[in-house]
Amino acid sequence: MREILGWEPLVGYFSYMIGAILFNINGSIAYAELSENAERWVVGLAAMLGGLLFTVGGFFECTHNHVFKKF
Repeated sequence: MREILGWEPLVGYFSYMIGAILFNINGSIAYAELSENAERWVVGLAAMLGGLLFTVGGFFECTHNHVFKKF
C-alpha cells in the first residue's frame, strides 16, 4: 500500500480511524454511570484526542493532495 499511495494518506487514514474510535468511546461512555471527575477525564480526553486525530488526518490529506502549494 505504501508504494502505491505514499505515507501521507496512510497516516491520515490511520488518524481518522483512531479518531473515530475515540469519538465512539466518547459517545458510549457518556451513557455510563461514572463519577463527575471520571466522566470529565474519560469523556473529555476521548473527545479531545479524537478531534486532534481528525485534525492530523485532515492535515495529511491536504498535504497529499497538494492543497498548501501555490499554483
